[in-house]
This record gives sequence, structure tokens and C-alpha cells, in this order.
Amino acid sequence: MDNDTLAKVCKTVYSRNPNMSGVRPKVSKDIYGNTLMIFTSKGVLPGGKSLDQTVRVLVDREGKISKISSSR
Repeated sequence: MDNDTLAKVCKTVYSRNPNMSGVRPKVSKDIYGNTLMIFTSKGVLPGGKSLDQTVRVLVDREGKISKISSSR
């Protein structure tokens, strides 16, 4: 994956999830040529407890986002 595509995908994730801003993704490829990008961050709730959040982005060979999913 080239740097322009990586920057475009990161910008999309940062705009949808402001708490992920500045987080660098872990990038891996699957056997079909798609790229999986995993963003993880840890936030602190008002009660002092922490909340882990993960955003998974699947990008096809052309650089288009196929799917975005998030979990808490």
C-alpha cells in the first residue's frame, strides 16, 4: 500500500473517530491482496476506568475502503 492511500484511509478514520487521531495503524495483507488496518486506542472514562477501542479497516487492492468496523 502506498503512502497516499495510507494517508487517505487514516484521514477517513480520524474524521469518523476523533479519539483515534494520531494513532498509527497496524497494517497486514491477506491472501486475496486486501489490506487490513487495525487502529487501537485507550481512553479514560470519568470514573477512572479505561476503555479500549479498536477500529478495523479493510482496504481492497485499488485502495478503496471495503469495510470499517469498530468495537469497544
